Amino acid sequence: FEWIRGGEPRVPKHKNRSIGHEHVLDPKLRNTEGGLTVLKKLISKASIRLRKEGYFAKSMAISVRFIHSLGYWERGAKFDETQDTWVFLQALEDLWKDYPKTPPF
Repeated sequence: FEWIRGGEPRVPKHKNRSIGHEHVLDPKLRNTEGGLTVLKKLISKASIRLRKEGYFAKSMAISVRFIHSLGYWERGAKFDETQDTWVFLQALEDLWKDYPKTPPF
């Protein structure tokens, strides 16, 4: 709150514009349910890093490659700035309704 008194606001040292994680699914998890479970884990992990760095997110993108090089699926969501894992997981649930049920890689 230094800026209220005319001081300079604190700016994070890093200039990261995104926080992301990748994961190659174990063969036992290369199905729709396994992919969703891993996505939830990755979103939880990313939201922890977001809070640790003191950042907020206002959008999220998900990309899933299919097994046997059958292409990929991408979707994104926008929301008010937040660090709340629940908001990210709810966005995932909404996006996942459109997932084509093709086995993920």
